[in-house]
Amino acid sequence: MFLFAPPVILALAGWRRLWKMERGAATVAMALPLVYLFFYARYTQWEGGYCVGPRYLVPSIALLCLGLGPMLEAGGARVKQMAGVLLVLGAMVQCVSLATSFMEDQVPRGHYYDANWTYRLGYSLSGQIHLLLKYLGSGAPARLGLGWDRWFVFLYKGGISGVTLAVLGVGMVVGLGISLAGVARSLRSAA
Repeated sequence: MFLFAPPVILALAGWRRLWKMERGAATVAMALPLVYLFFYARYTQWEGGYCVGPRYLVPSIALLCLGLGPMLEAGGARVKQMAGVLLVLGAMVQCVSLATSFMEDQVPRGHYYDANWTYRLGYSLSGQIHLLLKYLGSGAPARLGLGWDRWFVFLYKGGISGVTLAVLGVGMVVGLGISLAGVARSLRSAA
């Protein structure tokens, strides 16, 4: 979880401050992730299986991050810089993870299952970085479901017009712009 969401590290450090400010929120922020963990730990593929990252623990990651608020509020410039660095590191890991196929990296090299089909958890980001560099440096198309095969590539290969996909993409970029402008307004008004 710390690999895919590094700000959780800082949030855990802020949990004590959250406890002093709001005990109910602090209790939920720590208890619910433990409930999730113990519930899913009884499954063979407790982390979510056949996917990158701790899929089943994602809702609890958001709750754990409640500790970030008090940490950022009480911390100085150094804490805010550390939070920014952790955020960028997490975004980089997510970008690499989403840009490549987890199964393409893990299954053929025997990382997900051993020779006897015994499940093992030995995820390494380096394999997916290698795949990303391979696909970025090659113009050859990947087989469907592998490589840089995102939803828009899949839809294009399925016959959806490029114009339609471009309109959808522009809509998403406009939505991102509106969201970022709202965040910038909030930051200016808070300062």
